This record gives sequence, structure tokens and C-alpha cells, in this order.
Amino acid sequence: YGYAPEKLVLQNINCTFELGKKYAIVGASGSGKSTLLNLLMASHQKYDGSIYYDDMELRQINSGTLYEMESIIQQNVFVFNATIKDNITMFSDFPEEQINEAIRLSGLWELITEKGTDYLCGENGSGLSGGEKQRISIARVRLKDPAVIIFDEATASLDSISEKAIQDAIDPLIDERTS
Repeated sequence: YGYAPEKLVLQNINCTFELGKKYAIVGASGSGKSTLLNLLMASHQKYDGSIYYDDMELRQINSGTLYEMESIIQQNVFVFNATIKDNITMFSDFPEEQINEAIRLSGLWELITEKGTDYLCGENGSGLSGGEKQRISIARVRLKDPAVIIFDEATASLDSISEKAIQDAIDPLIDERTS
């Protein structure tokens, strides 16, 4: 795979990720780690070779089905200029008790107590800290409950206290899931 035909980023990659196991992809900055993860999330369809989920090639999987199977928590979380609740639910309907459980388990309860679920987050989350945006991303994943969770430097831009708090919220997420 390459962003331009003459500039390959990934080549000769062959790996298998087994259900329920945890993996770390390590390498130097610019080595293609995020590109590989984006390929697994079907962000790019024009690649040579094959990517399989079980026995089905990724390009053949309906995007809605893939979205149900996997989630990603990235370093830069996209937050809509909408309420905290809408950012957590991604504008979908969930039972209130399920939303509250995701808020509690992701560590957002203090923010919700202070500002409420109807607090407007601002353009790209300008009214939130980096840690609060990460917690919204974690709450989204908790609501979806996917079989596969992909982390792409989820705590890279946080201070050490926020990083520890986010890691504590992430740890229970990866039990019994492929990550």
C-alpha cells in the first residue's frame, strides 16, 4: 500500500490476529503503523493483496457490518459540535442506563456531574480537554461493544496523570476482545 503509486508505505506484510488476543505493533515514527491500522479499519480500499476477517476479504464486507465488529481509539479524537451525550452515542439511540454505564466506566462521570450531558463540546471538542475527548471515545466503544478494538497512540498526547486515568479506563475494555 502506498499513498502514491511510486511511494509504497507498506509492502510484504503478512500477519494473523487471533480472536481474543492482544497485539502491539511497534516501529519508528513514519514506519506505517497507523497506515496498517487504517487499512484494518477499511479507511483505504485501494491496496494490493488481501486483508481477511475470518474468511471474508475486507473489501467485500459491508461497512455497517465492519463498523459493528471493530472500533478505534486514536490519539486525535473527532468530537462534533454537539452535546456530550450525542458525541458518546454518535446520534444513535441507546437505553439511558447503558449510556450512564458507559459514562461511569469511561471516567466521564465527574465531567457530566459538572457540566451535564447537554453540554455543547464546541468545534472539534474545543470545550474539552484532551483527556475528556479520549474518555468520550472510550464511552463510544463501550456502547458499541465491538469484538475488535484498535488503539492508535490513544494516550500519546496526554500528561502522565491523564494517561494513567485513560489507561485505567481502557484496561477493562480489552478483556475478551481482540486488541
